[in-house]
Amino acid sequence: MGLLDRDYMRRSPPLGGGPRWQRYLWIAAIVVGLASASLYLYKNFRAELLPGEGDLIVNVNNATLAELETIPGIGPVLSRGIIKYRPYARVEELERVPGIGRYTLNEIRAYVKVQGETVRR
Repeated sequence: MGLLDRDYMRRSPPLGGGPRWQRYLWIAAIVVGLASASLYLYKNFRAELLPGEGDLIVNVNNATLAELETIPGIGPVLSRGIIKYRPYARVEELERVPGIGRYTLNEIRAYVKVQGETVRR
């Protein structure tokens, strides 16, 4: 009995021969691994370049529409309302804006201010 006649030498390599389902399983595992790694890298890259939701402490008296939309829970309509009812002496005055009540104000309080510059958290 020679060395190549042994059972472990006759088995096919994972991506070489063997059952078709086994090859597809290996390919699927590689594709899923690469996709998840690229998604992870994309999220980190995007987070460093663009301010995301909640990344800024926004001065509501001089913020742009895009900066106001980074506040969690504030969309384009509320952003336009905040700009319409400017200026604000206190954060509590944001309740003048239709659609912002006590609950919404308490949710966004950590992300807004009325004096100083807009800063990154």
